[in-house]
Amino acid sequence: MPVLGWRWLRGKCRSCGLPISPMYPLIEFATGLLFVACYLSFDITPATFKWLLFVCIIIVLTITDLRVRLGPATTR
Repeated sequence: MPVLGWRWLRGKCRSCGLPISPMYPLIEFATGLLFVACYLSFDITPATFKWLLFVCIIIVLTITDLRVRLGPATTR
């Protein structure tokens, strides 16, 4: 839904008209694809929920590290 909303609004905020970074819908789309991949790999089992949690954590850590450079490999 967020990807469709971003496309509908042509990448701009409805209230103020400022542009919204394409990074946000790309992350939403990638997360959705990874969730579908987990479902197709494990169906609905306890392992699916474990992998979905793992995927969420990895996405958050990766994007945070790319944006703010606070990951363990980037602090020296």
